[in-house]
Amino acid sequence: NDDYQYADDASGNIPSNLQLTLNVASSSSDTTPPNFESLSLSQNSVDVSSADQTFTVTARITDNLSGISDSGSNPGYANVELVSPSGEQSVYAEFREYNRISGDPTDGIYESEVTLPAFSEAGEWTVSYIGTQDNVGNDDYQYADDASGNIPSNLQLTLNVASNSSDTTPPVF
Repeated sequence: NDDYQYADDASGNIPSNLQLTLNVASSSSDTTPPNFESLSLSQNSVDVSSADQTFTVTARITDNLSGISDSGSNPGYANVELVSPSGEQSVYAEFREYNRISGDPTDGIYESEVTLPAFSEAGEWTVSYIGTQDNVGNDDYQYADDASGNIPSNLQLTLNVASNSSDTTPPVF
């Protein structure tokens, strides 16, 4: 069991006898999050009329120092979300050390298999979110619906989904 003790008052003040300072010395500090250099799909269309369909998302991800690996207490990762035309359905590609197929933690090629369920919504599925975090916790999250249009054009993929019977109705309780 974890037991946390808080020393601040309701205004956020910490008594001076409980204030600590930690000076970290390093010849090189990592303060930059990982970056998606490229993103691609193994196929541009799938038909989910009668069965689940699996496709592969491939990414090249770079980081300046700590990289993406499972070492340490803060493992690095990257994610991509593909969303249906209505925005009500989505699938994720996850990139971690275990699915790096070449390179190293600071410059690697990753492959993630994604399964789109049978009867998923038909139409153009697009990248709605990309996120990265390196091994020291530097992170970056970008959303397609962000007013600043943060997702770069080379990462804006489209998956054409065909389905004779799309299930777009949520369960009823």
